[in-house]
Amino acid sequence: MAKEWESLPACATLEAMRRFLGECGEHADSVVRKISEDPGYVRQLAFHARHADFESSPAQKRAADIMGRGNMFGLAASIKYLGVCLTECLYDDLATIPFAESLLEECCDTHMLVAVLPRSIIWLRDKTRYGMFCRDDWRSIEACMEAGERAYWSLVRKTPVLGSGHRILNEQERLLEADDIIPSARELVWATVGHYLLTEERLFLHARVRCRDVADDVTSRAVVGPFDAIRGINIEYRSNLEEDTSLCLASAKRPASP
Repeated sequence: MAKEWESLPACATLEAMRRFLGECGEHADSVVRKISEDPGYVRQLAFHARHADFESSPAQKRAADIMGRGNMFGLAASIKYLGVCLTECLYDDLATIPFAESLLEECCDTHMLVAVLPRSIIWLRDKTRYGMFCRDDWRSIEACMEAGERAYWSLVRKTPVLGSGHRILNEQERLLEADDIIPSARELVWATVGHYLLTEERLFLHARVRCRDVADDVTSRAVVGPFDAIRGINIEYRSNLEEDTSLCLASAKRPASP
């Protein structure tokens, strides 16, 4: 590969480095040391420089056109609303959409296409304004709060599964369509928060929806909701055998196999 930077005027290169290190301030010494000693650090700096003006991939742009306003919360929205730092790994993980365009067209009014980043629900709570989440003690449900290893796309239904209220879990699962899966609490929370940041509309305003996460005693599932203006998003474990009109089931579409 040609080293095009070598043809740049030395004075311009020196001035660019002077400005860059000036912005680093008191950290300039450590930055220079890392540039000299850490190739991974250099690659990350170069990646940020190349993608300073983030542009969605063609697949992401097409998905956004199909889903319409408020129904897609992708990497660009995460950068804008949550201050997410773009990395090469995030960019690569989310470059393609694992759902057929025909499925997106079918679901554009009923589902939310959301980029689920490898960040915990606690991280998401701390990145949003006070009142977005219920401030109860979450130590008993820490398992469903944990971050994932990679970023991925999820196509989450914006309303509970039709007719799933006032049923135990086994009965609710029978209502799922063939291409439906039960999303994790983290997926549902990312979709709920993303939709609110885009539209200021609250999903699951009065409903509580069962998710995929299983409690340690295996007799309960994580439940997300309601998301009301007073307490924010509620998250807890509820028994698989509990029946209540407002205790419903969440669903998402199964992604295509890689």
